[in-house]
Amino acid sequence: MMWSDEIETNLHRLRRYAALASGTVSVGDNVVNSAVELLLAEGPPDEPASAAKLFERVDRALRAHLDQEPASLSGFGRWQLLEPLERRLVLLVVMEGFPTETAARIAGVPASDARAALSRARMRYVDRFPARVGLVGVNTAVRERVSVAVRKSGHRVLWSLEDGRPVPESTLDVPNVILLVGRADDASPVVADRAANYAQCSCLAGLRRDLGSTFTGPVVVARGSERRERLDARVWLVPVSDLADDAGLRRTLSKALLFTA
Repeated sequence: MMWSDEIETNLHRLRRYAALASGTVSVGDNVVNSAVELLLAEGPPDEPASAAKLFERVDRALRAHLDQEPASLSGFGRWQLLEPLERRLVLLVVMEGFPTETAARIAGVPASDARAALSRARMRYVDRFPARVGLVGVNTAVRERVSVAVRKSGHRVLWSLEDGRPVPESTLDVPNVILLVGRADDASPVVADRAANYAQCSCLAGLRRDLGSTFTGPVVVARGSERRERLDARVWLVPVSDLADDAGLRRTLSKALLFTA
């Protein structure tokens, strides 16, 4: 693939990585724009184009902006407790799917240092990864497809319920994330209120009552085409298209698990 094609294919990933690593969208966009403009101005490198090499260039430019703790991370729970290197490596491995050795090259550190940093970061999230998913879906086919993708991502589906059905009387195991998959054509208004979002789904409202205070994790609501990200401290809204492939589902779950207190 040519460098221009590689840039076009990965531009959204690069912007997402830079924004989450730096803590601000504006800084992330500026870093990516500068790195891409410099690459194009210098002319295509002799080496073959790849996503990893693009990330390496962006990461190199990003390091100058990581000296101070951005205030924008204050609402992201334990994520703000990670060191900048730990955050970058977690994003590269967990969200972007790079092997640890490749992530180490991108971040400019020895593989042994990368493994140590990832181990420290994982200790912060030992109760979140691998995820124990409670799945609510509009029909059996949707739930089966999402269940397969969840397992491919290294997580476990504790239970799977149909939306609109009463919660079973038997006691449910407590998940650390609930994933509600609705319809792609659902255009009902979104209310940025936790109680209202639970009430919109009768099964989810029942789960809230059934699980009570024992459930403290995030809730990911995938429905319609609107993107609002965080509705409050725990409820995330994403379009159904974000779960269309395994990589999209992995990123969606990872974001909720990493950035919810």
